[in-house]
Amino acid sequence: MKTSKLSCLYYPTTCVLVDDDKFFLNSIILKLNPNIPYKTYLDPKEALNALKNLKTQNQFLSEIVSANPDSEEYAENQYQVNLKISNIFQQAYSRNHYGQISVIVVDYAMPQMNGAELLKNLSDVPIKKIMLTGQADESFAVQLFNEGIIHKFILKKDTQSLAEMINQAIGELQDKYFHDLSEFVLQNLPPQLNICLSDPVFIDLFNQVKNDAAASSYYLLDASGSFLFLDDSGTPTWLIVKTEDEIREFAQQAEYEGAPKELLESLKKGEVIAHFNNFDEYVDATNGDWSKYLFPAKIVKGVKQYHYSILKSLPGFPIDQNKIFPFSEYLNSNSST
Repeated sequence: MKTSKLSCLYYPTTCVLVDDDKFFLNSIILKLNPNIPYKTYLDPKEALNALKNLKTQNQFLSEIVSANPDSEEYAENQYQVNLKISNIFQQAYSRNHYGQISVIVVDYAMPQMNGAELLKNLSDVPIKKIMLTGQADESFAVQLFNEGIIHKFILKKDTQSLAEMINQAIGELQDKYFHDLSEFVLQNLPPQLNICLSDPVFIDLFNQVKNDAAASSYYLLDASGSFLFLDDSGTPTWLIVKTEDEIREFAQQAEYEGAPKELLESLKKGEVIAHFNNFDEYVDATNGDWSKYLFPAKIVKGVKQYHYSILKSLPGFPIDQNKIFPFSEYLNSNSST
């Protein structure tokens, strides 16, 4: 599925399957995407008790969002929102984030509590919901979809392609889960970032880097559109992005600080970009050590012009590799089942 807007983060999450038919559950599990962690329940009431108190969306937002009542824009019961974009990538340090539930797949026809009843009881839980139903109940499933109780329904009549349809639906809704999680964040970021993340040309660049890095996770790093990608083993790749305005402003500042003419020419031609992880690095550069913070760059032109560099190493970036729990280890652990 081709996305029309990038999310500010993504990482593998867990899918829940609920069906009172043990044989069906065991058979469908064998056909699921092996890179999707899952939990299964035969008893819908047990599933309801396990899921009804999930508050994953609020937990994420509380870590990167704060209100600023001292803002000049403050009015009664209204606050300017402060976003700590630099905290987004720290989600990679959580040993529990792969176990976060993003999608539930429920069979409709269950004796103790049918799928519709279960999902209605989970209407306030911020997860995506898929219902499996027989052909006779298709009109009822359409009604539930229109009411927003479910996000997709799949007819069980076509058993040969059922697993494929379930895999596709889970993948699409996991993407949608992170899109919704990102929406509040993106609404409170500079307009140019929303333009960047919605620009088809930038999205193509992003997907190329993601695929080349074999990334299963990614995290927005700044308001320019830079991202950190992690593959299943936790190996990082950086996509560092600078806007045309940033390039021009830095070139002017570098000239004022006495940077060499060759550097200024390279900046203006788009051959390099400068990136500083903190102010101390900028001070170090202005003292004459510019080369440490310059990276070979390319330009891509979409709605706007983006200068970018793809890096396998970014000295000074505050990532602690020892704290990252690789997805491959999670899949191989008992906690993934």
